[in-house]
Amino acid sequence: MPYDEFEIDRIKHAIGDMCIAWAHLEEACFVILFYTMHDVEYTAFELIRNELDFRRALQVCKGHAIANNWDRHCDHIPTLVDMVDGDTRIARNRYVHDPISAGTNSYVRQMNITRYRKSPHKIEVQIGDFADVNSDEIYALTRTIRQLEKYASSIVSYLDWRLEGETLDVDDPDMELSRLGAQLAIAEYTSLTQSRKSR
Repeated sequence: MPYDEFEIDRIKHAIGDMCIAWAHLEEACFVILFYTMHDVEYTAFELIRNELDFRRALQVCKGHAIANNWDRHCDHIPTLVDMVDGDTRIARNRYVHDPISAGTNSYVRQMNITRYRKSPHKIEVQIGDFADVNSDEIYALTRTIRQLEKYASSIVSYLDWRLEGETLDVDDPDMELSRLGAQLAIAEYTSLTQSRKSR
């Protein structure tokens, strides 16, 4: 692969775009948390929100939806949380926190991780690793994050409708389509990053 000196500018733009999309996803998930805690006074909710990090807020949403045995439409909350608080969050954190520098043929992320590999007679420790990085994969992750925000927003719309006393006897097509869109975006990102690793 020829070295592209302008790729670093695209990587910077892609990371900025990803961070903006993540902030919108966080906001949508905190709105879900607010709906799940609808009996809590707004100022108290804001104080709780300010003290909870995003990962804990996601787990509160999931736990509350499961513990209160909400109707089948709110099975979407645990599904959303699992999609966000898994490989998507880990990948986002890697792009935000890993130093990126020029490698021999492309740009690379320096991953500060510790891995233990066991063999029958010894344990090996690997401290740190490098991975190629390009703007296309970061933009693919950003599309995933935006699809997850769309999914979260469809859940908010449903919760808003539900709190007004309305009920649905069938699955909400908007939530289902948004869930499928998020799953497809995750699959696209995973496929892109896996194909890069196999080269």
